[in-house]
Amino acid sequence: MAEEWCDLCDLPLNTCVHGRPPATPAPARRADEPRSRATRSTSAPRPTTPKGVTVRRGAQRLTPPSTYQPFLVALLREHDGACEAEQLMEELYERVGPVLHEDDHTQVRGEPRWRLGARRARAALTEEGLMEPARTPGVWELTDQGMR
Repeated sequence: MAEEWCDLCDLPLNTCVHGRPPATPAPARRADEPRSRATRSTSAPRPTTPKGVTVRRGAQRLTPPSTYQPFLVALLREHDGACEAEQLMEELYERVGPVLHEDDHTQVRGEPRWRLGARRARAALTEEGLMEPARTPGVWELTDQGMR
């Protein structure tokens, strides 16, 4: 028996979205009826973590953004409170390079993860009032409070 092909997407009918029957709609729910909740099996106990122990859920180990903050403030003070972001990143890498984890060097959207951590550190410093929000594109600046 010859396999039937879809005229719209040139795939076998049993694999294309056009050859499948429409999905059956879920039964209507009354507005005053509560939504059903998924129930957890009571046979397996929920794992507990001892107090004071941090469990990493992700597979990557990254340097926390708070590590970059003192380095950023010190570098900006050396540059009289303002510096181009690209130059600052190069100098920051020279200082924090030895403490970075291996996963900090992996690429995300075309740049190393440690740069994203440095940007998060900048955002935190801006919220604390130690750095200026972006007034000039590509330039990071300390506030008067940050200079002190």
